[in-house]
Amino acid sequence: MRAHLKLLERHGISQWDDTKIKPGTHWREEIRSALERAKVAVLLVSADFLASDFITKNELPPLLKAAQERGTTILALIVRPCSFERTELARFQAVNPPSKPLSDLSSSRRERWYVKLSELIQDALESPAPAAPEPESGGPTAPAEEGDAPPRKEAGAKSKSGELARRHRLRLRFWEQLLDLAREKGLRFHSNRSPSTSNWIGGPAGVAGYRFNYVIWMEDAGAVELNIDTGDKRRNKRLFDALLSRKAEIEAAFGAPMDWHRLDDARRSSVQYIVREGGLTAPEKEWPAVQTAMVEAMSRLAAAVQPHLRARADTSSRSKPALDNSIRQVQLGPYTIRELASGTIEVDRDGKQVRPTKPVLREIASKLNISLLNQSGNRMNTRQLGKRIITRAQQVRADA
Repeated sequence: MRAHLKLLERHGISQWDDTKIKPGTHWREEIRSALERAKVAVLLVSADFLASDFITKNELPPLLKAAQERGTTILALIVRPCSFERTELARFQAVNPPSKPLSDLSSSRRERWYVKLSELIQDALESPAPAAPEPESGGPTAPAEEGDAPPRKEAGAKSKSGELARRHRLRLRFWEQLLDLAREKGLRFHSNRSPSTSNWIGGPAGVAGYRFNYVIWMEDAGAVELNIDTGDKRRNKRLFDALLSRKAEIEAAFGAPMDWHRLDDARRSSVQYIVREGGLTAPEKEWPAVQTAMVEAMSRLAAAVQPHLRARADTSSRSKPALDNSIRQVQLGPYTIRELASGTIEVDRDGKQVRPTKPVLREIASKLNISLLNQSGNRMNTRQLGKRIITRAQQVRADA
């Protein structure tokens, strides 16, 4: 989670937790001061959290008061099974469903909730603070943007909700225009994507484990990036390091320096280029210049890195399968089948993840003359079937 939140620091968002309390300082005062300054509070909720007398008596009361009086946003992330819904915190919408705590999820699904958490934090901080009461002859208000309702003086949750809805409308319009432009320019990485309310849109890079992402921020800039995530952290770092060894060659082909993020504390890694033509808050008539710069940068990024991605994929497909507990991967026609270190089986078709996976695995097993039954005579589950297919494909390749 820290790695995902680290990205927010680049936008001037500071973070605090009790690990930052220095030895010898008045730790209660440090906590009290941090709670008073907080605009967003992330609660990592578990049975231990709810059972803590210190949290219940000293930390939650000022946070709940701040939420009511100052509009402080409280984001509860359910880490382990607990009775969250029976507490006073239940009046705040949890980030993830209480019935699906992070401890019950695979690492990839946990990562998705961390992404959601970071987006919610950014959304909350970009929302205007709840309006203080104004005299009847209050000052001028900003003109309404096209498609927005006339501005109203609302405070608290309604104000935040309205601002969030406005940002979502902006993102939908921005992505709709950008995706249309990308198709006109012949870039097909995101041809199957629909406009989103998120601040990023990703698409397959043509090689399993890599994706091309567009990112747009509210102010100042957007970005294009190559995201590396095979589902296995060690493999991601090896793939990143292989690209980093060709940094000079790649940046020369791209035509500009880029930001290389190994992200040692995170599972994924990325190579990013910031497009400083403006953000969502720029007048909409200026969006075409922003979108054109982003699409052109994506085209250059793809041309610069794809030869190295394909060369790496070809080398991997000819190498001897790994015998350790790291990821295994095979290519069978249009399908890429991966076994993650966690045991999870993933299937891609032409770079796009297939869900549910079991029907496809059964079809492939039939073509490879693999029985759908295990040694007990029961139907194999997804993990068993995926492992059996990968093993058979690797045996066939080794015998060829």
